[in-house]
Amino acid sequence: MKKTIRIRTVSQWHLLKQINRYLGKKKIPGEVIARISRILRSKELGKDGFIVLLQGNFLSRFLKKVAS
Repeated sequence: MKKTIRIRTVSQWHLLKQINRYLGKKKIPGEVIARISRILRSKELGKDGFIVLLQGNFLSRFLKKVAS
């Protein structure tokens, strides 16, 4: 079963930042948190858009793209 997190608003992003320290091994890397912030501030999502974080290999591939 895939676990996902959807971020639609800045307030949801703030909540994710606050609970991230309690996620243990499933903690979301700072690079991803920063990228979400940039996407939300640039309003690239549009009115009905959202960001989805997927657990597993997809997240590590996303990190490689963000880092480059």
